[in-house]
Amino acid sequence: MPPKLQLDKEAWKWADTTEPDQVTNEHIKTAYRLNLKPCSQGACKRNCRGNPLCLNGIGEKQWLGELNVRKFTDFDPELEKREKDSYVGLKNLGNTCYVNTFLQLWYHNHCVRQAIFRWRDADLPDIISDSWTPSTICGQLQLIFSLLKYTQKRYIDPSSFINHLGLDTALQQDAQEFSKLFLSLLEEAMSKSSQLNIIQDQFRGQYNYVITCAKCKGESKTGSTFYELDLNIQGHRTLHQAIDNFLQEEVLEGENQYMCKYCLQKQDATRAIKLDTIPPVLNLQLLRFVFDKKTGHKKKLNSFIQFPECLDMSKYLGQPENTSLYYLKAVLIHSGPSAYSGHYTAHILSEDGSAWYRFNDEKTDKMMGKKLQLGAEEDIQELPGKEQKAPKVTKGCHTSKNAYMLVYSRQQQNKTEEVIENINEYNLLPPVVKDYVAKDNENFNKWIAEILSSRKQNIENGKAEQTEVQSIYRTLSTDLNNIDEMEWISVDWLIKWLNLPSKAPAIDNTSLLCPHKQLDPESVHKMKCVSSIGANSLYTLYGGGPRLKRDKGLCRQCVKQRCHVIRLKIKMASDDQKITTGLKNINNSGLSWYWVGKSSLRSWKKLALDRLENGSNRSSSSPSHDEQSEQINGSRETEDPAESSFIFNTDLLCDLHDNLNPDATCRRLVPEDVWKILYSYFPYSQQFRIDDAICQQCQALNAEKCELKLQKKRCVDQQKSDLLDLYLDRKRPVLDDLSNLELYVVSQAFVDDWRKYIKDSGRSPAVTNVNNKLLLCEHNLLILSPEQLDYHSEIVLLWSGEWEKLCKYTNCDVDINIVRYKEESGEIQTLTIPVVCKECQSMRLLEEEKKRYIFVNSVVYVYKNHNNTTLPVNNGTNNTHIQTNEVEEPPDKIQKIDFDFDFSRRKSQRRRKLRGEKEVTVSSDMTLKDLKVKIMNLFSVPPFDQNLWIDGRLLLDNASTLQELKVYPACSILLKVDEPNEESTVIEDLMSAPPRQEQGFKGTNLLSSC
Repeated sequence: MPPKLQLDKEAWKWADTTEPDQVTNEHIKTAYRLNLKPCSQGACKRNCRGNPLCLNGIGEKQWLGELNVRKFTDFDPELEKREKDSYVGLKNLGNTCYVNTFLQLWYHNHCVRQAIFRWRDADLPDIISDSWTPSTICGQLQLIFSLLKYTQKRYIDPSSFINHLGLDTALQQDAQEFSKLFLSLLEEAMSKSSQLNIIQDQFRGQYNYVITCAKCKGESKTGSTFYELDLNIQGHRTLHQAIDNFLQEEVLEGENQYMCKYCLQKQDATRAIKLDTIPPVLNLQLLRFVFDKKTGHKKKLNSFIQFPECLDMSKYLGQPENTSLYYLKAVLIHSGPSAYSGHYTAHILSEDGSAWYRFNDEKTDKMMGKKLQLGAEEDIQELPGKEQKAPKVTKGCHTSKNAYMLVYSRQQQNKTEEVIENINEYNLLPPVVKDYVAKDNENFNKWIAEILSSRKQNIENGKAEQTEVQSIYRTLSTDLNNIDEMEWISVDWLIKWLNLPSKAPAIDNTSLLCPHKQLDPESVHKMKCVSSIGANSLYTLYGGGPRLKRDKGLCRQCVKQRCHVIRLKIKMASDDQKITTGLKNINNSGLSWYWVGKSSLRSWKKLALDRLENGSNRSSSSPSHDEQSEQINGSRETEDPAESSFIFNTDLLCDLHDNLNPDATCRRLVPEDVWKILYSYFPYSQQFRIDDAICQQCQALNAEKCELKLQKKRCVDQQKSDLLDLYLDRKRPVLDDLSNLELYVVSQAFVDDWRKYIKDSGRSPAVTNVNNKLLLCEHNLLILSPEQLDYHSEIVLLWSGEWEKLCKYTNCDVDINIVRYKEESGEIQTLTIPVVCKECQSMRLLEEEKKRYIFVNSVVYVYKNHNNTTLPVNNGTNNTHIQTNEVEEPPDKIQKIDFDFDFSRRKSQRRRKLRGEKEVTVSSDMTLKDLKVKIMNLFSVPPFDQNLWIDGRLLLDNASTLQELKVYPACSILLKVDEPNEESTVIEDLMSAPPRQEQGFKGTNLLSSC
């Protein structure tokens, strides 16, 4: 099918040789493209917009093929089921991943799990409701463990457990602190039952603080229990080194001497921790999160630590080698460089020891092989240039820079695996919990069944909808032999219908109608011609209208109008060449000449087309002469200034009297043959011959205006001549002249307006009033001192002679003058009339000082120097330098300080740019910490290494705002850099630190009995 532009040309090609009165039905059929052949189904890759009989490429392909059931099966509920022999995950409620790792760890301790299953709540009801939740911490843990064991879901929601503890799901807490607090809480709850306290049995060990006198060798022991050993890993590469450091002896001497109970006096001594008993499950907390005294916040140690799969604790207990062996059971991981952000996961060995599993919230993955594989947990983001290389690992060991807790389990009875009791754990659960788990699984299976049933129903509905759309679409094709049984429908609506039939709107053809309420031939490309049978089906389902049937929808009047326009354009193209040729024959003096408006001559073709289109809605008969005359006379009153169209040849009329405008620039002469051509298109336009008189009234008004303009220009020239120095801003008076003088004061705003008036040669409004009251206070006294009048940007000083001349042309409300005279003693005195108001001047200075430190998005200048150097001081009055060390700069680099500086002298507004300085955009409500962060991004200097100086002052208190610290726009700030911190993540720790003081688990139920 030819392109749309070619089809449009072919549709109206007949109009080149056909008059509008000769238009036939065949011409109308051609104009509406009904002479084209319908495109067969699938013949076009895209829709032929110029052919109304083409129904391809409007979205029908998705309905003519097989039903795409994937859109009904994007979500597969079967994937939410727990796979056989797999573990269950825990949903992350925001920042609760640290809780999930410990729940998985404790669940996989079968002794703890079975003890929790055996626990009974005395207040447990016999029958539970749908909204039931346990009221105790043991009951909550029992329910969580029951679901982890027997649920059919891929993961469970621990919301009830989290809410019971009162934890903030949006806040990531200290995982190690949570472990300590929760085990303490669980131990207290378990101790209230008569059963064995499993927390003590599994996790509690004992060590002694032993002090040994160096003289008598007497020992003093103080016993203590522990549930985990806190090992300092800073400076240690292996787990054994960290344990040795934990048990290392400390020497007590000097002021720290020990009071020996045997020697009865202070003696040198040693103090150490000695392990007494170790629990079956040994929890080793690696202290990765430590407090940084410099920043006042926690930081993470991202150093590697090596730990073995088999840990021999025999030597720490004073036993023979290999008599107390512990095997690695779990590794808890924190991924991320900062102590305040990151993600927690757990690697746990299965209970039968056959495989390692990675627990990452909802996901549980079985590791390949039988060995521990930390993998991606070690890939953390580090600062450029601080990347660490993993050390070589000894056989039988692992290394990690993210592990923060290691769990070892004791070897029992010389066996390599723990003895697991063969108990049916389901029988240990209370009946109520069994019912809860069963009901939860039942609801889950119902949910899956409902989704599958809904999906099946959706597929059936989709097939029925496809069948209906296919049926209607196939009936839309037209038969050229029965062309009268056709209707027109918007192609955009057909596309919406085929895109989503269930949400298709009512059919709307109103925007495609011509003024005669029939189909506009210019909108054929937006319509499709379909069969009446298909149209009836669509209107029955969706309604709308108006219906455009073939025998009533085609507009003969619009076709004739378009034919008229086409023929007119052809004629105008020929006449335009004649007009161009005629305008060149201006030297023929024998021709008659006519006046034509220049705008009319430029736009005559457009005006002719507009006139034809505007007349298409009227009767075909021409308007009467009176009607046309009325239209011409009222053109200026009805014409919208924003419209580009106007009545031909009205642009050469004067505005007031509708006579020939005296201004010859708006019109030009054309020969008689050119005028005849134009007049044939605008037969009711006014004619003006070359000898027709212009408007005398307007000519008189113009002459009067010219005379007034000339007089005004003479006045302006006289003012400029009298006050040339003021106009050119030269030879201005200053107060540091020691001679007697008298000066006058005007505002800079008045001078600016006056200069603009002079520069425009009087075209702008005249400046006749000097408003000096702006310079006076409410007491009608001067608000500026004489020194400030000299250099103030809003003030201009005038010589007395300039003032006298200025008074001839303007009126002044208040005279302000300055008188300098020399006393007999030779001292120069300065007086102002009126005098300065001391009270208002003080208030103004205070207000200006206050406003100086309030700003938004202003620039300050920061430059860095490791070696202390000269500080620029700009206190608003002068520029000085303050030395910050004893090393002097070369004389040519030190700005001289003039202590006899005369403040009456005009100050330069330019600032001296310093080498290496950088611009920082700040606002006064920013804190000093915010400024330091911006400086860090520019100079790569951590905030805690920054010392910022301004005007000789060191900026302190990071919480203070720049307004409070008196930082002002365009000031220079010196950045002194301390020695850089070697810790790679200290910047990240500071940036992610909470803005307020840490509260820990304050306010949660971990600190109370629950």
